[in-house]
Amino acid sequence: MAQIRELVKVCRAFPDEGTRISSLSWYHHRTAANSSDPAKYIQEAADQELSTRQMRKIILEDEGRQEIVQEEDSAERKQAEKILKTVEAFLARGGEAAAYLKQQPAVLIQCQESGGR
Repeated sequence: MAQIRELVKVCRAFPDEGTRISSLSWYHHRTAANSSDPAKYIQEAADQELSTRQMRKIILEDEGRQEIVQEEDSAERKQAEKILKTVEAFLARGGEAAAYLKQQPAVLIQCQESGGR
């Protein structure tokens, strides 16, 4: 039922093809539809090439919901800290997994520099 409500909300916010932006995902449109100004935010996402996460953060900040942004940022930081501890443990043990992990930062940087490919 929740999915149907989301579909209806998006269809009401963007009732015809002229109001949608084909280069953006369904999730972009869903995120914009849950804002106070769907047309504004869907256009901003297209103009600035925003991810859905970036778009959602902008909407929440614009609509005075910083506490949600702060909670989500804090939860992500805790998750990153947990991952880092796991990686540190692998590195401390040595072996094949440690060697693999030591190579990955260079691979990730190279991937980012080449546009994620």
